[in-house]
Amino acid sequence: DKVPEQELASQLGISRTPVREAIRMLEQQGLLRVESKKGTYVSAVDKMDEQNALSVRTALEELAINEAIERLSPDQWKSFCESLEKIIKDMESSMKSKDSIRIIELDIEFHTLIVSASLNPYLVRTWHLVGFPYLIWKPEMNTYKAHPENISKNAAEKHMELLKAYSMDPMRG
Repeated sequence: DKVPEQELASQLGISRTPVREAIRMLEQQGLLRVESKKGTYVSAVDKMDEQNALSVRTALEELAINEAIERLSPDQWKSFCESLEKIIKDMESSMKSKDSIRIIELDIEFHTLIVSASLNPYLVRTWHLVGFPYLIWKPEMNTYKAHPENISKNAAEKHMELLKAYSMDPMRG
C-alpha cells in the first residue's frame, strides 16, 4: 500500500515535515520503503524477513539479559523479576477479557523491560531500531493457533517460562 504523505499530514493537522521524519524512521526500521519520485510504500514482509528479524531480536535480548545479570544489583534484579511477573499477570487478565490488543502492548512492555534492564544505551537504541518494529506485527504469532484465547494463553505461558529461567539464574539465587 502507498503511504499518502500529504493526506496523513492533513488528517493529523500537522505539516509534512514531522510526517517525513516519521517516514524516515519507519524506513530505517524496514517497515516502509521509499521509491524516488514514486512515493512511500508499506514494506512487504516475507517468511525470511520474519526469521531474520526474530533471530536478531533473540540475539539482542539474550545479550540484554546477560548484561542485566552482570549489571543489576540483587535488589534491582528482584525488582526487575517482579516487574516481569506483574506484566505476565496483566497478560493473564487480558486473556480472560479477550483483549488481544492489550496482550500485544504487554508483550512489547515485557521485551522492552528486558532490553532496558541491560543498562546499555547502545543496545537499547539498536533494539529499538531492529528488534522493536517486529514486535508490532508479531511474527511469532504465526506459530500460535489462530484463536485469540490460544494466543493469549501461549503468550502468558511463554513469558512465564522466560521469567522462571531468569529467576533461576545461579548468580541471583
